[in-house]
Amino acid sequence: SRQVLREFGLNLQTCGRPRDFESGSLLVVANHPGLLDTPALVAAIDRPDLFVLAAPHRLWEAMPRLRERFLLVSEDRYSRRAAIREAVERLRNGGALLLYPSGRIDPDPAIDPDTAGSLEHWSQAPDFFARHVETLGIAGASVSGVLSADGLAHPWARLHRDSEKRRWLAATLQFVSASRQPAVTQVAFTPVYRGAGRGGSTDPVRRVRRELEAYWSNSTPSIRTPEA
Repeated sequence: SRQVLREFGLNLQTCGRPRDFESGSLLVVANHPGLLDTPALVAAIDRPDLFVLAAPHRLWEAMPRLRERFLLVSEDRYSRRAAIREAVERLRNGGALLLYPSGRIDPDPAIDPDTAGSLEHWSQAPDFFARHVETLGIAGASVSGVLSADGLAHPWARLHRDSEKRRWLAATLQFVSASRQPAVTQVAFTPVYRGAGRGGSTDPVRRVRRELEAYWSNSTPSIRTPEA
């Protein structure tokens, strides 16, 4: 993952990585502001047993080493169930999972003041894992400096009025053109919260959401998103 960051000219800065990331069942939930947030998060979490729930995408073939960590979740109902069962089993065996609960390209905190609003699009997946995996630790991650203002200002991206489609196209253009990458990508973590368990409370998920919301609400974008 660090090799991928070097290839795309990204400088990774990590803040607040908890010591108890080293071992044990761990779920890291993060915002998803681009396609290069995954190698940044994998490098920042830094666990050999980390895997990532991800939708199939042809661009992943350009990152074969990172692709090995992906547990692909397709739209097919049976394939999706099989992937979720495998994810639960890996977590029960002490593994670590990176999850993007919104399932879409989110605003980047470095350039967009509405990042906290992306929490409204979170699925119930974190709560599901919290209920089905005993002793699961849950942490939040904020990744920023992935989606550049130049990428959003690209003429092709500006063709879209829909902000989500615009971010997706900008992220794809950045992926295939390393010249439009931000200089610094930052990953900041919340503490690890525990106390869930099979059939139990999902309070750790709510605590992580509150921390991320407060962090993003108090952050000031260094560069404003260009107007359409």
